[in-house]
Amino acid sequence: MNLKQAYINFETAEGEFERARALYERLLDRTKHLKVWLSYAEFEATAMDMDSLDLPEDEQKKQCIQSARSMWIQCCALVLLIFYC
Repeated sequence: MNLKQAYINFETAEGEFERARALYERLLDRTKHLKVWLSYAEFEATAMDMDSLDLPEDEQKKQCIQSARSMWIQCCALVLLIFYC
């Protein structure tokens, strides 16, 4: 595990999901590596926002899945751009 991933894991463990997102975004500005996209999507599939804690559990899960889907869409768009442009 590299230092950046350890820092992201620390922020996630502390419940600082917005900070973890910001770190992922900064990392993706520097690299578009598939492993980073996969890790970010996995993070989004499990991360909860403070605003989401008041929602029923099924709604919380839906929001997590939607966030992960959004990461996949961005990743796929990037792959298509790289390979076909």
